[in-house]
Amino acid sequence: MATNENEKLIESAVNWWAEKLKKPAIEGINGDNRSDGSLLALSTRVIVTDSECIHDGNVELFKKLLTELLVNKQKFDSVTLGTDYGPEYPLSEICRNSGVSGIQFPQKTTMFVNFEKQSVTWYQVRGQEGTIFPQ
Repeated sequence: MATNENEKLIESAVNWWAEKLKKPAIEGINGDNRSDGSLLALSTRVIVTDSECIHDGNVELFKKLLTELLVNKQKFDSVTLGTDYGPEYPLSEICRNSGVSGIQFPQKTTMFVNFEKQSVTWYQVRGQEGTIFPQ
């Protein structure tokens, strides 16, 4: 069980990834916000996303498994979750076990869940970054 101080932190990290499953990013999927972007990356995502039906049950299972992972890792100072052209371990394992590919996630993205500093931040190639928690 998550400690009270970590519950919102974990929830914010889990919801950020789950939202990407429901509404994949089209612009900036590889950190490139130019209008021409990466046509190959975009076409690959459209093909895979179109052929993969994301059900609420899959997303809920994904959220459950990612929450369990983060609850179990809260004894560490921080946890890193990321993607290259697809999810990296442990996200890849959670995707596989929840029946989703994770191709909807933004490419070249790293999230730092820092239990010690009570923060969740993300960084993407080309210098894009953001703070998810605290807001």
